[in-house]
Amino acid sequence: MIVTPVDIVERMTRRGQQGKRDLREARRKAAAQIESERGDYRPPHRDTCRYRRWQQTGDDANTVRLEHHTWRLGKDLVEFVINAQVLTADGWTTVEYVDCCHGSCHHHPQSGKEIRHIKRLDTIEDVKEAFSKAQPLIYDRLRIIRG
Repeated sequence: MIVTPVDIVERMTRRGQQGKRDLREARRKAAAQIESERGDYRPPHRDTCRYRRWQQTGDDANTVRLEHHTWRLGKDLVEFVINAQVLTADGWTTVEYVDCCHGSCHHHPQSGKEIRHIKRLDTIEDVKEAFSKAQPLIYDRLRIIRG
């Protein structure tokens, strides 16, 4: 294949266009990140955190409950899971849960329905805020499960 000067000029980026193209690409990526439900937050490794687990009874007959799992680094809540559970013949079974992973706090509803986004997580403060939003949601779900 013979390369002509015209081919070389067509492949070359004009001075100044490379910077403009890079800027357009950066703007496009920033806009996609802003619209995304997934944030940049990644919790520290669980081995470095203080773990706590506890249950809350959801009715007088003790047939439904919430099971909380939290991980803290110092005083900061860095990760959590809240399970809504029912007592079956095989023991306690999780039917719904709320967790925070992949930069998002989300609710996994009963019966394999679509996951419901609660809060985007970009900082440790977002985890604390997500926990305060997740608790009323899962308490309400427990009330519905209880019937």
